[in-house]
Amino acid sequence: MKLKNILHAILFLMVSFGAIVGFARMSANASMPAYDEEQLHISVGSNQPGFIIKLKSNPTTGYSWSLKSFDKTLLESTHHQFIAAKTKLIGAPGFEEWTFNVLPAAFGKKRHTTLTFVYARSWEKEPKDTSTLSFGIEIK
Repeated sequence: MKLKNILHAILFLMVSFGAIVGFARMSANASMPAYDEEQLHISVGSNQPGFIIKLKSNPTTGYSWSLKSFDKTLLESTHHQFIAAKTKLIGAPGFEEWTFNVLPAAFGKKRHTTLTFVYARSWEKEPKDTSTLSFGIEIK
């Protein structure tokens, strides 16, 4: 009986911790500015070093976005997730979302860098129908 109570306590703590971490991530991201394919020029200041890139995606077609290049001396990618559409329709598109932070050492002088994404089927050796999207990042 003691073992069962201990296991229940451990399970409760694990679920509680997961909920807290998920809420903290949601709360932190809620205050970050989000950009999509309509906003390809992003300006980031030290007062708000984080930002989100949100791109329309439909992995049921085999296509997905991949982050192809960025300057790791200026930026860090901290999270990537797919957000399904809020519909019950099969095959409905959703969004892929990346969270980035400008590294503290990048501030101090004005800098420019680029984030490049490619929309393709990952298994194709020579993809035919791809899209490339680049975001210009200005660090102030």
